[in-house]
Amino acid sequence: MTTTQQRLVLDTNTLISAFTNEKSSSASFFRQVRDVHQLFASADTVAELLRVIQKSKVNKT
Repeated sequence: MTTTQQRLVLDTNTLISAFTNEKSSSASFFRQVRDVHQLFASADTVAELLRVIQKSKVNKT
């Protein structure tokens, strides 16, 4: 069976979960789709993701 490549946009919460917990279902999903499909993100999504990551780093110190 062949898979048709799709253009996908993932929710910020899915990305955060995928990047912060490699064993999460979001991380598993992310790995599966990034190998097959084109992933897109808006400037707003990237900005939100960066804010959350920065906040997380500040809270860990």
